[in-house]
Amino acid sequence: MKSIITVILSFCILSCYAQDTLTLEGVKYVGYSLNKTLNRSFMNKRHFFVKKQDTISVNQKLPLDLRKGIIYDYGVFFKCHLQKDTVYSISLKKIGLEHIPLIYNNYYRINAIFKNSSDRSKYIEIKKNTKVSYKGNYMKYFDLDNELYDMVRLAPGTGCRFDH
Repeated sequence: MKSIITVILSFCILSCYAQDTLTLEGVKYVGYSLNKTLNRSFMNKRHFFVKKQDTISVNQKLPLDLRKGIIYDYGVFFKCHLQKDTVYSISLKKIGLEHIPLIYNNYYRINAIFKNSSDRSKYIEIKKNTKVSYKGNYMKYFDLDNELYDMVRLAPGTGCRFDH
């Protein structure tokens, strides 16, 4: 009886985890585009992946210093720039704003309103300009369809630092 309960409990935990994690297996990176955001101190870097006929894109908000002409782009995680035509396996975990440290000056804390208490990752984007302030590590936070994610796995991770 105890082993049956353990199996059921394990299944429930894994099912809940699976619902909160988006896994992209064997997706080919085809490039990115840079777009404006609703804050002049950030750029949106949209990464494009394909698998067979399907295309998926994820957004990464990067600090931008217009006066210096600098986009603070250290890749994914740290010093990990995705390589075109490379096949990756990626896991993105849904998170709420509270999972990003307060010290980070990040786009989601400034330009997003998180209202839905049942799904803390969903947000509404608002326009608000701020001065550029590069504080924190932005490299592992992504959004997809106005939902916030933390990249928890990237393979292969050649040359990447995963300590952030």
